[in-house]
Amino acid sequence: FLHLNFTTTPKENLLAIVGSPLATRASSTLLSTSANLTLAQLIALESETAFSVLPGQSITLADSAPNLLSLTGPENRPSITAFTVTVSSTTDVNGAATLFALSHFSIGTGVTLTVGGTVSAMTDLSLTSTLAGFAATPHVVVSVIDSLANLMANAAAVATLAQHVAGLTTAMTDFQILNVAQLTAANALPHFGVAVGGGIILSDTITNLIALSPSLAALATNTNLSQSGNVSLAQLAALVTL
Repeated sequence: FLHLNFTTTPKENLLAIVGSPLATRASSTLLSTSANLTLAQLIALESETAFSVLPGQSITLADSAPNLLSLTGPENRPSITAFTVTVSSTTDVNGAATLFALSHFSIGTGVTLTVGGTVSAMTDLSLTSTLAGFAATPHVVVSVIDSLANLMANAAAVATLAQHVAGLTTAMTDFQILNVAQLTAANALPHFGVAVGGGIILSDTITNLIALSPSLAALATNTNLSQSGNVSLAQLAALVTL
């Protein structure tokens, strides 16, 4: 039998032979230096014969928030001493609390962790201080993520939350056809945006569409005229930029 102990770029060497005939002939597999691993890489290495980490070396599990949270008890070996979110991702309040309780938890440079939930979940007064604490952490954004109807119906509660949670954002999850007045009202929500899977078709008159600010127009997925009309060349040029 072989005893695998790579000392040069050990993570890459070990991952390169996972499942190969060479690996299956080994009596044990040893990670010889500290390494950052994704959850998939960790699971792959743990599938090898008698996988272990050289004493004094450690693993930093570096992955998206959902993947860090999906780590199971058997996978969570003592040699994993740190956890880092390396992919911008979203989790709920309970997930965020679990992440922040992990050993040496951090968020990578240029990465954003969004702590989000529905209006009913995020405006629970018992969570206000917790959400404020999350928002005060670098690279963390707290967001109310719900249908546009729920966001607008609870605009006052969301505004109150924004007074306590720095940088609070809102995002609509559904697909809606809105006119300029409705889009303007929605944009009054704190740092309003459209979540993945949501969208806005902006439909209004020529006059209203031409008067629309570029920042509002950028929120729309598509823009349609709600009625026929005559336009000048200048107006037409303005419309085709929407």
